[in-house]
Amino acid sequence: MGVQGRAVWEALIGDLVAQKRRLVSFRSYESDTMPNPGATEEQLCAAESRLGRPLDPQYRELLSVADGWDHFWISYSLLGTADICSGPRWEAGLMQAGIWFEENDWVDEIGAPNDPASFQLVVENDNGYSGNVFLFVGAAPELPAGAAVPLPPEMAHPDLYTYFRAELAGATAEADQLALGEYSEPWRGRNIREDPPSMAEIVAKIAELIRLGNPGGPAPLRGGATASELDALDRELPGGLDPEHRELLWVSDGLSTPHWGLGEVLSVRDLRDGVRWREELARRQIDEDHRRALGVAEAAPLGERVGHLPAVPFAVSPSTFYGVDSADGCVRDLLHDGDYYAKYGTRPLLGRTVREHLLKGCWDLWWPTRHRLSG
Repeated sequence: MGVQGRAVWEALIGDLVAQKRRLVSFRSYESDTMPNPGATEEQLCAAESRLGRPLDPQYRELLSVADGWDHFWISYSLLGTADICSGPRWEAGLMQAGIWFEENDWVDEIGAPNDPASFQLVVENDNGYSGNVFLFVGAAPELPAGAAVPLPPEMAHPDLYTYFRAELAGATAEADQLALGEYSEPWRGRNIREDPPSMAEIVAKIAELIRLGNPGGPAPLRGGATASELDALDRELPGGLDPEHRELLWVSDGLSTPHWGLGEVLSVRDLRDGVRWREELARRQIDEDHRRALGVAEAAPLGERVGHLPAVPFAVSPSTFYGVDSADGCVRDLLHDGDYYAKYGTRPLLGRTVREHLLKGCWDLWWPTRHRLSG
């Protein structure tokens, strides 16, 4: 497309800022950041001097409007003039490009030479492994100079402006969906922020999605526990039973799902006698012992690791053990979050209540069946 002009970039950045503000208002883990002021001509020339060639014309225009933007989209950051040929972001980009080009041949994938020197980092994803976006600065018959290419290559954009237009479209669609409530897609346009589903509706939705994904499979739901059974459990648990956990058990006394993020929600009986929990710990410990012998597992026994966080057992899954945190009622991955707590003395920032955890589970079950559900 060539150069766009500052006014076009200013309008695009303004639209991105507007959607960023919406995302921040809906999502606690969205970084509350703004783009930097535009670079001066002196800063642009200094970056070009370090680079040893002129900047891509569109990138130069963009930098004159926004000289970098940390976390403009979750973990993605636009590099500014100070990052070009300098600092940890640039070094990380070089390292990542080298890794991808050493292990793969991108000629067939994106029509470009298998040469990291032909790519310049412009957007860094700070997960440290993949997702960085590079400008193609080489020459190839099938890939235009200035194309924006993520590694690994999901879809190359013909230029930087087109890439950011796509980012704007994605941010707008996500903010529009979040306006209906996070994980609202399975509810077919219902605004679950203003009209939240009851626990019974959430459990029924999980059952519907399981049946849709596995017609003829076993019923995931069970009859609800009685008030007297729940009262007895509440008395036995140190600190009592979380209200949302109690409500779930009253609707369905345990829940069996095929998704690792939900797993098998324990029943009142499971919670009182602890047999199911201990059996799963023992089974998984055998696997851990084999992995430890190979030097690829944690040294501490699983029973110790799941006890780092004070929590009421909630569910077992093929990947972990879930518990309801006694401090805040959030469903925690007792291995991952427990290790984090043991190391840093604090809980990870992202925590979901029982209701939120089940809504996320609905979304996870909905995703592979979404086309059939919308039909």
